[in-house]
Amino acid sequence: MDIDRFVQRVNNMSSRLEVLSKDANDSFVPRLELLPSAFKELGIAAQELQIAAKELHKQQQQLMAAQAIIAAERQRYCDLFEFAFESYIVTDDKGKIQEVNRAATLLFELASEDLVGKNLTDLLTEESCQHFNYNLARKYQKIKFTPPFKVNFWLPNGKRLNNVDINYITICDEREQIVGLRWLLRENVQRQSISGSSIDDEILSNSYKDRYYKGELIPINNQEIYQVCQGVVKLSTMSDTGEEVLVGLASSSMPFGASITSLDIYQATALTNNVELVRFPLTQWLDCPFRVQKLVPKLTSRLLQTELLLHISGQRRVKHRLHYLLQFLKQEIGQPVTQGTRLSVRFTHEELASACCATRVTTTRQLNKLKEQGMISIDNEHHIILLK
Repeated sequence: MDIDRFVQRVNNMSSRLEVLSKDANDSFVPRLELLPSAFKELGIAAQELQIAAKELHKQQQQLMAAQAIIAAERQRYCDLFEFAFESYIVTDDKGKIQEVNRAATLLFELASEDLVGKNLTDLLTEESCQHFNYNLARKYQKIKFTPPFKVNFWLPNGKRLNNVDINYITICDEREQIVGLRWLLRENVQRQSISGSSIDDEILSNSYKDRYYKGELIPINNQEIYQVCQGVVKLSTMSDTGEEVLVGLASSSMPFGASITSLDIYQATALTNNVELVRFPLTQWLDCPFRVQKLVPKLTSRLLQTELLLHISGQRRVKHRLHYLLQFLKQEIGQPVTQGTRLSVRFTHEELASACCATRVTTTRQLNKLKEQGMISIDNEHHIILLK
């Protein structure tokens, strides 16, 4: 629709109607002679408005289609950003974090809400700050792609990320003023990072290292064994009624896999923000008695877990099942703190209810009773603390 032409026609129509209005007020012009002209003008106006309405409707449909395409493209690029294997961070021109993708949260072992608002320099080791600030100052040299440089970061658990390759491109507004930076971080993953576990070097040479974020399902291959290097993995199955049943927790050095269970439905879920595990072919273990022997103590621990969970499920009263479940979690993932023992994993009431075969409402009521009795408390990060 030609807007300028439409506006001109509306103005012409308005002028003609103004002339008719003046004639209607003129006592020398017979009223009956004005009616045909008035009806004609109104008919023309109605016809032009109908045409305009059709054109506007057509353009509205085209606009909605264009907006849908733009929204789909935006979502596609958001997904590419979020699920990229490399770590991407968006900051303002001073280095204050505005956006992070999933890989960046795994790299720093922090949730996105804990990273957003921080300055990148807050995460750097002291010796890297000067080098980082020097390279950050180069943004004013109008270099489209800065060459990568290496820095070291501190992680929340006190570990260091050494020799991380990092570079950035500038984000400019319509006046060519720098308003932000897009960063690419690439970790130099070395075999030494998992050499501290009980996995021998020969197996590591043919293994694959994977990372998973909290809540992610871990795909299980029947021909592979998995061993946890970092974090906690929840192992579960499904009841006939479709409810999830907890069958174990795999923490550091613990093995799991479909080949070491008789359950038809066997599901592994990452319970912590940064779960690292290695997977390797089952035949590598079966062909070597020494490796099988090393696996036996870990399988024994899993067997003890299963017995404890059977004991918990056999309790008739919900309060007893919840009590023994908390003791089980204390044993498996408890961390000593001043007040008592803190569960390293944050559980929702729904998850605890599922684990002890109860409803969420009943579980919440029992947890509140335990808090009133001074047996548990909740810290600022919503982790349960079993008090002394």
